[in-house]
Amino acid sequence: MRRQHLPISMILIAALATLVWGTDPCFAGPGGGTYYANSPASGVTGTALRKFVDSLPGLGYANRNNLGQYIPVAIPDTTTFFGSDYYEIGLKDYTQKLHSDLPKPTRLRGYYQINTTDTTVRNVNQYLGPLIIATKDRPVRVKFVNKLSTGTAGNLFIPVDTSLMGAGLGPDGVHSYTENRATLHLHGGNTPWISDGTPHQWTVPFGDPTPYKKGVSTRDVPDMPATGDGEMTFYWPNQQSGRLMFYHDHAYGITRLNVYAGEAAGYLLVDPTEDAMINSGVLPNLGGVYRYGIPLVIQDKTFVPQNIAVQDSKWDTAKWGQPGDLWFPHVYEANQDPYSPDGSNPFGRWDYGPWFWPPVNVDAAHAVLPEPTATPESFADTPLVNGAAYPYLQVQPRVYRFRILNACNDRALNLQIYYADPADPTGKEIRMVPAAPNPTYPPDWPTDGRTGGVPDPATVGPNMI
Repeated sequence: MRRQHLPISMILIAALATLVWGTDPCFAGPGGGTYYANSPASGVTGTALRKFVDSLPGLGYANRNNLGQYIPVAIPDTTTFFGSDYYEIGLKDYTQKLHSDLPKPTRLRGYYQINTTDTTVRNVNQYLGPLIIATKDRPVRVKFVNKLSTGTAGNLFIPVDTSLMGAGLGPDGVHSYTENRATLHLHGGNTPWISDGTPHQWTVPFGDPTPYKKGVSTRDVPDMPATGDGEMTFYWPNQQSGRLMFYHDHAYGITRLNVYAGEAAGYLLVDPTEDAMINSGVLPNLGGVYRYGIPLVIQDKTFVPQNIAVQDSKWDTAKWGQPGDLWFPHVYEANQDPYSPDGSNPFGRWDYGPWFWPPVNVDAAHAVLPEPTATPESFADTPLVNGAAYPYLQVQPRVYRFRILNACNDRALNLQIYYADPADPTGKEIRMVPAAPNPTYPPDWPTDGRTGGVPDPATVGPNMI
């Protein structure tokens, strides 16, 4: 997660009744993702997750969607530290329903606010929350408390490759790093190094028996009270222009896993220039919590299907997720196969460094890959927007401002707007056409024959500005 996926602010002129997104070949078509709600253990294909049955989770308790989801807005303590907003943020495991068709709430790991009396926020875990709204040049101070379980009870519920640095044996060669390590990193923030949440700045929960209690670079903020086990402090000065960011985990060896499991939340930085543009009408003002626009935080996930034994024979449901929980790639499919006559693997995706290219046979002692293993990239098949899979949002024929953030592990997003297919009874689905040469298509329209086709260019909606 070290690459800077910088956030984008957009004004969207929405003249259609329903906003629809998701035109990637993995995201398009009448059904979505690989989770089949009705697939029996035999592997017979059933019904995929339906699109646009759940509404978009909104900001604040009053803007819950039909699943009861919402993004909590953190409430600042403005008196404990003069001139600063102060938050106490905890971390624990929880469950949340991410789509109506999933058989159960999905296991997640995420943040919540401790230091508030508001019962809609206090100790409440909701995906992508609590959202912190900060102001340019006004510092935010955070006390982070790791409340995950200790010992093996704090292990992640997705596969961990312990051959990676920071995920296996520690420097003493005896004890391993735990899977309940966590920290905060303000992605895109201009922060002092002691508060950056680097891979070596993390803590385990209080009472964990590991000898590795905190990362070697963990430092307390000098003018805040000293922390104990399971605690860290952060100082974010906000000396930069307004933008939508997010804070997430960055622990050594398991960053990608912790963020995928849910350790991420929104951070909206506003500034006087932005306020002046809103007050003068240059930027639209939707009022209330949406004064600064509607956030669209986009991620990609894959869910464990009912027929997981058929689709992934190495998936351990006793150790990792059950059907409806998060699935994560854990088998390194190398381009080389030392047991193959020609040394190649027709299903391979990446070159394995210890082997060679062109492929050659390798003796058995050097032909073993770790399992589970880390894969170089992860492209999941189901889009989540604000924590809901394939959501919809009813809009009016007016100007909207959306704050769009790419929080995927690796995926880049090509966002477009289309008018709904008038033949679709739900009024929400878009019309797809074959991805083949057609003289009526724009010159840049895909012609690669991709499964599911491409959106009909005749239904292109308003431009994004």
